[in-house]
Amino acid sequence: MKSVSEDSSLQNSKDGPPFLTSEKELNSASALVPHVPTVAPFLSPSVCSVLELIEPEVVFAGYDNTQPDTTDHLLTSLNHLAGKQMIRVVKWAKVLP
Repeated sequence: MKSVSEDSSLQNSKDGPPFLTSEKELNSASALVPHVPTVAPFLSPSVCSVLELIEPEVVFAGYDNTQPDTTDHLLTSLNHLAGKQMIRVVKWAKVLP
């Protein structure tokens, strides 16, 4: 076990702070993170094309900028938007193969 004084002496050394890692360690650590492109070859093109075709469209809030920005108005608009989004997501989920 190192004491606090020993740790502070390490920080004053010419090598820099002990929490810095070398570039080699960073590269080996990032190699453990899965990359998305490696997943794509396992999906057949037909599954990808089906998912693209049934992807839900963007939901707009229908914000009315003629009304004043009150807390009640903004929360009501957000609530309506969340309701629209929920309905579209449920419809989309029903179409999934």
